[in-house]
Amino acid sequence: MRLGDKQGKLFYGWWVVIACFFLSGGGVGILINSMGTFIKPVSEAMGFSRAQFSLCTSLSSFAGMFAYPVWGAYMKNHSIRRAMLVTGILIPIVLFGYSVCTKLWQFYLCAILVGLMTGSVSTLPVTALINNWFEDSRGTATGIGSCGSGLAMVIVPMVSAIILARGWRMAYRALGLVFFLVIELMALFVLRDKPADLGLSPYRKGNKENTGAIPIWGLSKKDTLNTASFRLFLLLAILSGTVNTSIVNHTYACLTDIGIAAARASAMISLQMLFLMVSKFALGIVFDKIGLKCGFLLSVAGYGLAGLLLLLAPHCIPLAYPALICSGVGSALPAMSMAYVARSVFGNRDYSGLCGIMLSLVFLGNAIGTTLNGYIYDATGSYQLGWILVMLEATAMAILFFMVLKSAEKIGLGPRAQGSN
Repeated sequence: MRLGDKQGKLFYGWWVVIACFFLSGGGVGILINSMGTFIKPVSEAMGFSRAQFSLCTSLSSFAGMFAYPVWGAYMKNHSIRRAMLVTGILIPIVLFGYSVCTKLWQFYLCAILVGLMTGSVSTLPVTALINNWFEDSRGTATGIGSCGSGLAMVIVPMVSAIILARGWRMAYRALGLVFFLVIELMALFVLRDKPADLGLSPYRKGNKENTGAIPIWGLSKKDTLNTASFRLFLLLAILSGTVNTSIVNHTYACLTDIGIAAARASAMISLQMLFLMVSKFALGIVFDKIGLKCGFLLSVAGYGLAGLLLLLAPHCIPLAYPALICSGVGSALPAMSMAYVARSVFGNRDYSGLCGIMLSLVFLGNAIGTTLNGYIYDATGSYQLGWILVMLEATAMAILFFMVLKSAEKIGLGPRAQGSN
């Protein structure tokens, strides 16, 4: 792939993609993918049930659900970079706040505050920035930018080690410091909101002229919201968030429940996050080279297989390893794959606004998945029923995806509207 401009220099948009890699490491890898590590130790130390403490993640997701459309509207007309500079300071303060909590309601308050700000530093700004900088190779750029969420493969063992050595309060403080350094450094020194800020044009490959703005296509936000295809797409978004946190936020606890030592379980979570990184990068290429359907269905299949293997793992512990690999593949779904589908099916006319609404429903699903699996464990003493639900949800998502495409084609939307796969 030719990454340079006409003069053979590296197009600056690829530096933005690298910055997005680290942003997703902070916004998703820390604020979402690492939080499940605290469920068991905090619950046991503070005398909470897992369902009670899992509600922290759910409340954060609910707050994000309401805040994401606001962030989407903001990013359409304002600087993403400036927002990050502010929330990159505020979020670490709240993470430190977790470390001094003594009551359940205090944890809930911190979770809500984090949820309100997550939209400024996670999937939404990453996809919005890439949409601004790239017309071609968007799948590859999105894959690279999004796969930083897999940095949890480093963060989770770090958190686990700090919890074992210094306690969970110190672990929250360490996360706050890491988050501050990552977000502030990227926002200050690398990120730029759009090519015009540097006198450039969006990236086009091959012999295409790298001049002018990206062609605008798709319906207005108001008209898109009134389509049956977008309503189906929002249902798909809810399911994608539900299945994601059902697995990600309970895997560590599940592994230790079936007899795996804490240190080994954290190392296994690193394996899950490694495949999350690899799969997002690979799926980005699949989206660009093979097509939308193949990329999306691979994500769904990853979750379905993960549910099946986790269901069987208590009877055959080695099955936990391929389960985590499949889960890593599936984890590309709620962020990267859903965002790519949104752009490919509904266009870029009001991408940030539509993506903000979509991600708010993903966060609703996140809230449902975390709490539901926590209650399933408390009620039954295991996660077995939860893994069966994951398989059913994965099947439903595959069906809904084709319903979205068929409905969109009837009104002149979908991948064919722009000549893509």
